[in-house]
Amino acid sequence: MIPIKTPEQIKIMSHGGRILSEVLFEVLEHAVPGVTEIEFDLMAEKLIRERGGEPGFMRVRGYRHATCMSTNDIVVHGIPGDYALKEGDVIGIDCGVYYKGFHTDMSESIRIKNGKPKFFTGNETADDGIDKFLSIGKKALNEAIKVAVAGNRVGQISKTIQDIVEHNAGYGVV
Repeated sequence: MIPIKTPEQIKIMSHGGRILSEVLFEVLEHAVPGVTEIEFDLMAEKLIRERGGEPGFMRVRGYRHATCMSTNDIVVHGIPGDYALKEGDVIGIDCGVYYKGFHTDMSESIRIKNGKPKFFTGNETADDGIDKFLSIGKKALNEAIKVAVAGNRVGQISKTIQDIVEHNAGYGVV
């Protein structure tokens, strides 16, 4: 059972989430050809600490990074390395912030297009299959968030995602 949070705890969690969101999007704005995964990681750590948080993933015993980086065919939770980004790469970055006793965690996937990061909203017209895949993923997330409300079950959230990716886009859920 998940304990109900107090208004003060929710305020702290919200602030931690704001730190995380600002950091993640600032880091991703630097996603251009030539930047390495480890450079992203070091930037995220620095920005989190500057904002008064602690890199949440570094609290995991044995893990020494502020992020997980999944580039191209790395599905999830890749370890940041020396790989330098190239035009057309797909980057998934997962990051966590520990702030005043609470963990926040989020991820974002982008693609390097025309020498800069391309973010997806779930509403864009896709240029190719990769863009379509990323856009459908964002659309499924957006719709799932709408049904993630008190009283709904996890199965309803899962069904929402599955309906979008399978029935509307022809993909399968892994």
